[in-house]
Amino acid sequence: MLKQFYDTWYTPNNALLVIAGNVRLERTREKVKELFESIRRDCFPPGPKSPPAAEAAALSLDTDRPYGLSVVAYRLPGYDSPDYAAGSFWPMS
Repeated sequence: MLKQFYDTWYTPNNALLVIAGNVRLERTREKVKELFESIRRDCFPPGPKSPPAAEAAALSLDTDRPYGLSVVAYRLPGYDSPDYAAGSFWPMS
């Protein structure tokens, strides 16, 4: 799976170039174009589908505690998804 991912997505035109510092914008653009324009461009398969939008919901609990509580929830892939393990986190004791 890892090899297939690498072969699919790790291509020169899927790279990111970061330039930082006090540079002359036009000269830098020209140099980048000169150095990188000839690199081959690969086609990529369509990316994963986005899940449908989640509906907002409110959670209200009665409490006698003297402090407030916040709850944050986020969506994870289902148990049958190959991405399930990436979203799982079991803290070490």
